[in-house]
Parts: sequence; structure tokens; C-alpha cells
Amino acid sequence: MRALAEAGIAAAVLAAASPASARACPHGRTLWRHDGLRMLAGPTGGGNTQLLLARGGRCSAYDERSAKEHWRWRAFHRTGSRLGYVFEADSGRAAPAFYLGWIDVRRPRARRALIDDGGHGRSDIPVDRLAYRIAPDGAIAVIGGGRSEHQKVALLEASPFAGEMSVRLLFDLRHGGAVPSSLRITRDEVSFRDGSGSLVTVWR
Repeated sequence: MRALAEAGIAAAVLAAASPASARACPHGRTLWRHDGLRMLAGPTGGGNTQLLLARGGRCSAYDERSAKEHWRWRAFHRTGSRLGYVFEADSGRAAPAFYLGWIDVRRPRARRALIDDGGHGRSDIPVDRLAYRIAPDGAIAVIGGGRSEHQKVALLEASPFAGEMSVRLLFDLRHGGAVPSSLRITRDEVSFRDGSGSLVTVWR
């Protein structure tokens, strides 16, 4: 049952890779607003909740969640045309799953990766304190965990599956030491500074 619950969450999240055509915006709760754009959670005709991108009174749907689930979109961060976010999905039948990804605010594209599967061994990047940066090609560098806590540094890259990203662990820092605010990513490398101020760089 737990495996089925996880599969259901993943399938629902990945179904959002191709947003629906723009339509009039319903009333909803604003999650993020900047430069004429707005992300909101709004109702569907069936009583579920959608993640919507609003521009000029028109909305495109990027995700739909069952009214029976606990969900939360947070940690929005825009880099160029990509708007990053963290998504928490809890079906009530298993531990919550956390995803990190982005949507393209100019074109109908979205990518995401499972970064914490609720303790089932596939992915367990700490999500309480999370810093991430998006590269020009859409890859994501992430540091999970506070500076004085157990941290993991990872690289999220596109995979052959539409909408899904792979997770590659770069560093497992049992005693922390990475400075989250120093995290950077380019087309060629991921870098951050440690507690002594030294620059740590990994080629992609």
C-alpha cells in the first residue's frame, strides 16, 4: 500500500509537466507574486486544488491535487524564465514526499525531482532548511540542511522521462559546514564555500 501511495503521488506530480491552455483565473490563494506574475492555488470544478500561473487575468494550470490530500507549495525562487519551488505532498497513507523543481513562466515546460521520499531509501535530502539555485540549462544545485547540521549537496538534472529530473549526490556532510547562501551553479560547475571561506567546486 505504501508503494502504491508513493506511486500515486509521483504520477500526479509528473502529470503537471505540460500545463493546460490559458483560461480565466478562478478565485484562489496567492502563493507568490512578482513582476506581473502570480502563482495561486485555486479550485477545480471537481473540488480539487490546482497550482496556477496567472498573467494578465489568464491562468495556466501546472498541477492538480486531490481535496483529500495535504499539500503545500513553498520556497518560490525565480531565475530568468524559470520559477523554482518546493512541493510537499501527503496522502495520509505514507510519510510526506517532497519535490524540488521549476516551471517556465514563458513556455509550457516544467521539471521536478523527488528529493525526500519520506524515509524509504530512494532520496533523503534534508528539506527543513533548503537552499537551491537554477542553472541556465535548467539543472538545479541544492544544499539541504543548516550550516551546523547534517547536510547534503546534490545536483538535479533532466532525465529521459518527461518532467522528471535525476538526483546526483555530490557531498554528504555529516557535520555540516557548507554555507547555503554561497551556493552557485553554472553550465559547467557547482560551487559553494565552506565554514573557513574556502571555495568548493565540482564539475558537472
